[in-house]
Amino acid sequence: MKEIIYNNSNLKANEIDEIVIRVKALIINSKNELLLGYSHNCYQFPGGHMEDGESEYETALREVKEETGLNVTFVEGFRMLDEHSLARESRPNTIKQTVYFLARYEGQEFVPQEAEILKIALMD
Repeated sequence: MKEIIYNNSNLKANEIDEIVIRVKALIINSKNELLLGYSHNCYQFPGGHMEDGESEYETALREVKEETGLNVTFVEGFRMLDEHSLARESRPNTIKQTVYFLARYEGQEFVPQEAEILKIALMD
């Protein structure tokens, strides 16, 4: 491979100063209802930043538990990566990576973390 160019900003690998990694979980229940958390005026998947020494899975488990109170089980083999430049946020040499996992839960009560999630919605 000659070179990798990131996004429309034409950022090359050797020009990247920082990579910000976030992990999110797409969570469904036994009725295949999708769980979304509401905060910052929009619905979004539970998740957050990786802490030092954490794996992506550990981050997802911790963030889901903190934000929703749920203990989830990951669906084996589902991992999706979204990557883009933060040039619009005046950070042209920063790449943001968001890793998505698919998870399931059953028979648990939600306990939204008030500082992170104002309400939880189930979408069918």
